[in-house]
Amino acid sequence: MMFSWLSSQVNPDAVLHRELAIVINISLMAAIMYFGWDYSLRLLLEDFGNSDMGKAWGKAAYWMGHGGVQLALGAILMANGFQLGRFKRVKAGIYSIWAVSISGVAVQVVKYLAGRARPRMNLQADMWFGLSFNSDMHSFPSGHTATSFALAAWLAYRYPHMAVVFYGMATFVAVGRVISGAHFPSDILAGAVLGMLVGSVLALWSERKRQAS
Repeated sequence: MMFSWLSSQVNPDAVLHRELAIVINISLMAAIMYFGWDYSLRLLLEDFGNSDMGKAWGKAAYWMGHGGVQLALGAILMANGFQLGRFKRVKAGIYSIWAVSISGVAVQVVKYLAGRARPRMNLQADMWFGLSFNSDMHSFPSGHTATSFALAAWLAYRYPHMAVVFYGMATFVAVGRVISGAHFPSDILAGAVLGMLVGSVLALWSERKRQAS
């Protein structure tokens, strides 16, 4: 219902693509978890993750997807808008901060409740321990991926001509989290879904406020 309303107010093609991406991600996550492919896919990337290029990718993904870095980028965008007197850019910065903050809080709640061990714990990928305050048990979903896709979804709505770049960077972060051994593939898929949902809700809210003004 929400996405149907949004598709009539915003670029229908963009919304359709986002809806398809969410459905595909959920389907892939379900298939990977149902057939037990998480650990096997992680092993396929292990050698590359131990290479110099893999380590560099993992480190870059960590910092690109770090909440603090993303919040700082939103603040810079907002400050630049103030400096140039461009209210739309200020608004883009404010919503970027919201996208990272809301998705970041939401993903942490799920992490604590799910209690899935990270790959480095060498436990079975289908082992879930429930409520846990141990960060080694916070694999599902990927926080870096969630905030990256929330930010990408919002910025793609605000700057549609740059959508490929934003989603490309978010995907780079997500894959890097698997390569570095911090997450299983289904973790990043879940994070991407959560992030896109948050970004889409913010786009809906922004559009409704724009039309009401």
